[in-house]
Amino acid sequence: FDLEQELAIEARHQQLKEDVESFFVASFEESTPVSALDYLQQKGLEWDGEMWLFQVIAEHEGLAYQLRQRFDLIKEKSFENEFNHVEVIRDVSLNVNV
Repeated sequence: FDLEQELAIEARHQQLKEDVESFFVASFEESTPVSALDYLQQKGLEWDGEMWLFQVIAEHEGLAYQLRQRFDLIKEKSFENEFNHVEVIRDVSLNVNV
C-alpha cells in the first residue's frame, strides 16, 4: 500500500467507528432495544452487515467497564446446523440501562 491508500483505509475505518458511536447514542433515545441491522438500514449506511455487527460488538467490548454496564448487548443467534455447535450471530440489539 502507498500512503494515500493507507490514509483512505484509515479514514473509512474512522467513519465506521463514528457511525457505530452514533448507533450507541441513538439507543439512548429509545425505550426498547435497538437492532443494529435495523439502524443500519434506516440510516441508509452502506456498511456490509457482517462488518457492521462485528464493529458494534467490538465497540461494546472496548467500552470502559462502568460504561459497558449501561448497555445490554443482546445477540440474536442461531446454530448453523444440528450437527455442529457453530453459532451464527444474526443481529445484535442495544438496550440502555437507566
